[in-house]
Amino acid sequence: MTDNEKSQLIAEAENVEAIRDFFTQWYSVETLYETAAKCTNNLLGLISRQQICDEERKDFENFIDQHLMMIDLLKKFKSDEQE
Repeated sequence: MTDNEKSQLIAEAENVEAIRDFFTQWYSVETLYETAAKCTNNLLGLISRQQICDEERKDFENFIDQHLMMIDLLKKFKSDEQE
C-alpha cells in the first residue's frame, strides 16, 4: 500500500469518525421522537381547525418525514455504540 493510499484511508476513517461523533452527540432519540410527536399534534390541531392550507400541510408532512428519517439514522449509530 502506498503512502498516498494510507493517507486516503486515514482521511476516510476520520470522516467516518466525525460523522459518528455528530450523530452520537446530537439529540437523543427520545427527544427527537418527543419533538416529532408535539409537532404532529400541533399540525393535526391546525388541520382540524382548517387554519392551514394543503400546501402548508404538505410542507409540514415533509418536515416530519425528514425528522423521522434523521431519527432512524441516529438510532443506527446509537445501537452501534451500545454493542
